[in-house]
Amino acid sequence: MGTVESEKPAKSIREQAKRYIRARRIIQALSPFLLAGIVISIIFYFNIPLTLDGYTAILLAFYIFFLVFPAFVVLGIVLGRFWCGWVCPVGAIFDFAGLKKARKIWCKNICPLGAFWAPFNKISLLKLVKDEEKCVPTMCPSDNACMKECPMEADVLDEGLQDLRCIRCGNCVYVCEEEAIRIGWRWSK
Repeated sequence: MGTVESEKPAKSIREQAKRYIRARRIIQALSPFLLAGIVISIIFYFNIPLTLDGYTAILLAFYIFFLVFPAFVVLGIVLGRFWCGWVCPVGAIFDFAGLKKARKIWCKNICPLGAFWAPFNKISLLKLVKDEEKCVPTMCPSDNACMKECPMEADVLDEGLQDLRCIRCGNCVYVCEEEAIRIGWRWSK
């Protein structure tokens, strides 16, 4: 009698990264509608008058700051600088239009939210994990494609991969032929 293998073969890190990137793109496409839905829900739930005066703006800002913003902070602690890679409507427009240089200029030099979310990379639970044995930059068969593919020019090869510029997009994981980089939790090795 032969042995029967009922186990599915493990998915490669690149296949997992492809699914991660696909999920990120879907959320990017939906994020403007979700953000608009949140604002509309707040307006109707709290009966905020739909007049164009300062009172309406102050009420809306108050509810967003005390209800929505804390949820984004919790997500920032878990995911790091997720806003820039997953939710930001401006970044999504640049990504879908294929304007990599414009995104770098906007995200690295102009956007104030990117500066706010960057420190969350140091405390986030989600991080990039590098296999030191597989990742040898001087002998990389893909000529350090991870560094070239990064939309934020983050130092992917840096020890710990906790660069403040990293937006957790997963592009570096997908292009690494050696599968030396993966997305994992802070406690993963």
